[in-house]
Amino acid sequence: MQLWDELRRKNFDELRKVSSEIRFISGLEFTTASLEVRIERIKRLNDGLFFELDQRRLKQIQNILETAFDLCQQEKFTDQERLAEQIERTCQELLGEIEGNPTKISVEELYPVVQTIKEKTIKWKEELYKKSVPELSLHLPIESYIPDRNLLNVQVSVTNRIGCSPAEALELIIRQDKDSFTVAKGEVKLYSSLEGGDSEIIEIPLQVTERAVSSQAFSLPLCARYRTRSGDTVETPEYNFSIRLSSAKDFEEIYNPYAPYAESGIVEDEGMFYEREELIQNIAQTIQQAKAKSVVIYGQKRAGKSSILYHLKKKLQTDKKLLILDWGNIGSVRDKHSQTPLLHQILWGIIEKLEFAIEDKIGEGLAPLQLPLPTSSKDFYSHPDPLTYFKEIFERYKRQAARISSWQNVRIVLLIDEFTYIYDWIIKGEIADCFCQTKPAALINRKEQHRKGLLLYFYN
Repeated sequence: MQLWDELRRKNFDELRKVSSEIRFISGLEFTTASLEVRIERIKRLNDGLFFELDQRRLKQIQNILETAFDLCQQEKFTDQERLAEQIERTCQELLGEIEGNPTKISVEELYPVVQTIKEKTIKWKEELYKKSVPELSLHLPIESYIPDRNLLNVQVSVTNRIGCSPAEALELIIRQDKDSFTVAKGEVKLYSSLEGGDSEIIEIPLQVTERAVSSQAFSLPLCARYRTRSGDTVETPEYNFSIRLSSAKDFEEIYNPYAPYAESGIVEDEGMFYEREELIQNIAQTIQQAKAKSVVIYGQKRAGKSSILYHLKKKLQTDKKLLILDWGNIGSVRDKHSQTPLLHQILWGIIEKLEFAIEDKIGEGLAPLQLPLPTSSKDFYSHPDPLTYFKEIFERYKRQAARISSWQNVRIVLLIDEFTYIYDWIIKGEIADCFCQTKPAALINRKEQHRKGLLLYFYN
């Protein structure tokens, strides 16, 4: 009996300690300092609880406190509201679980703590709504308009101050002046909530009078009406904007030199191609000085890779010892309806570029080459082994060029745009990965999908 009494006293002391700590936890405040202390103390309580169910519920309370700690670190209203609702919902679920499956500790100690956290969360959220009511401001992004048959859409920018709760059911209330304008439709609304820190432009369709047009100005009195998170309807003070009207004949068009390149066209005008001279010079020297070299230019979309390729080609063409084969966009070679293997289509395209480049060099004064080339793609595709035929053509070119003084040491440079297509075709198995071993020295211009670890080399 003595040993049993000692065990009972020890268990009673442990429960009293746990009870004291739990009551301390219920005195929490929604501050990081208060919550941090309670989270650390609750972590040490599990060993004092006998039942696993009580231990699990104490762990749930710890998770609730950690969520509250995270809540206190948030600055954005929507994050604060989301976490507060999460705490409230979790508390309610835990209360229901205790009611459905009670234990002595859960009912006498844990339940009151969870109830207190829930009540304090609801009170905190109410205070949040009070101090974070939307604060809207209105201004005109455009103050002057040209009426079209006395019709115009006035733009009004509405901004909600950062840190505020969303403004819901937002609409503009316009005080009409029949001597100057009428609103073309009844309601001018924003069909979404305006979050704190956000701005939206709302258009007001107006029919202006001849009097306003002749005066070239009129006043537009309006305010914004919205609903807060607590359900109250609020209106901003009235703004009285001055709208200026201009005549179409007063409109002066300003030439935009960047307009031709808005749809990602190549910047061919050297006057518009800025700060790439050093890059192009370095690439050109690399190609000119190396006997066999692969250069890859890669980057994000619209970074100007195709424009660099265009001006690099012009730079390389000034070197009489380079024979430039400009393929262009390699993606255009593929014909889904053709029975010809994709690799053979690519090789035939290179042969065509070789023929054109030789013709250009002869036109510049170099001696003619006696280089037999297939007369058509059909002749090339019908060869028993087009790949071997392709290699033979370039071997014959080397032999012919070596015998003519003006052609000696003339090296081939192949320019390919959008090289990513070849990579994709290799991955899909549409062309063999040995494709890279069949090309002359190349400059490769790849898109942004550059894969690290893929190295493609091209040799004469």
